Amino acid sequence: MTNLRRIILNCTALLLAWAAAACGATAQAATPAPAKATLPAATSTPENTPTSTPAPVCDQAGTTKLDRVYFPETEDDHGFMVYLPPCYAENRDSYYPVLYWTSAGGQGIFEPVDELIHKGEVPAYIVISADISPAKGYGADAQIVDDVVPYIDSHYRTQADRLHRSVTGFSHGAAIAARVAFRAPDLFGRVAVLSGGIADGEQEKFTAWIAAMPPELRPAVLIDVSEQDGVSVLTYHLTALLDQLKFPYTFILDPGNHHTEYADSHFNEYLKWLMLTQ
Repeated sequence: MTNLRRIILNCTALLLAWAAAACGATAQAATPAPAKATLPAATSTPENTPTSTPAPVCDQAGTTKLDRVYFPETEDDHGFMVYLPPCYAENRDSYYPVLYWTSAGGQGIFEPVDELIHKGEVPAYIVISADISPAKGYGADAQIVDDVVPYIDSHYRTQADRLHRSVTGFSHGAAIAARVAFRAPDLFGRVAVLSGGIADGEQEKFTAWIAAMPPELRPAVLIDVSEQDGVSVLTYHLTALLDQLKFPYTFILDPGNHHTEYADSHFNEYLKWLMLTQ
């Protein structure tokens, strides 16, 4: 899928910036990465993938628009892209679940989402491409939780509950998506961490979030990484912590590296998993 390949290329360019700012701490000597992270056994496909949903009544294509949200902490007016499902303007009594994409190049997911909706393979969704620099402001995860989500729910017809809100990202965006979901499990019911993870040193923060999380608010977690992926050590930091805390997740290990064609060809499966109305 060429759209996802463009996303991967855009995200890889930001990986070094993310690694430097992952914890929001002052610079320190890097810890040498192991040659190969010990990752958990893989499962072949995402669990709970919907087999079918009713075909959409509308034959029109979905629409996209540019919107802006104000970040008061940084006094920044930040732009983001919005995908609105087919006949959103006409169906004024309809409210929609929302998928948040937290990486660069998010516009590339709009086309496959639109195709899946028209095929009846997923429900009609609103998709938000909220690309925020990992070195910007007081934390991209906080800005999404505190500023972007409230803005979207107040300006669009959303089903504003955790069971109808999912988040995902690739590379540095995967780390942002993980922080968003574990920081605010009352807002997000599903998170897919694609070719990413958490920095060493973030375990304490994630442990505190999980400890404060009621069992019924635990998000469904999908983690995907490639065998020769340079960021697999970051994935290992996340999976090792989840294993230690007995937090369930689905894990997929792809052949290839950070630019793998495998994840490209399976991207629609991840979208179906994310766009499953619970």
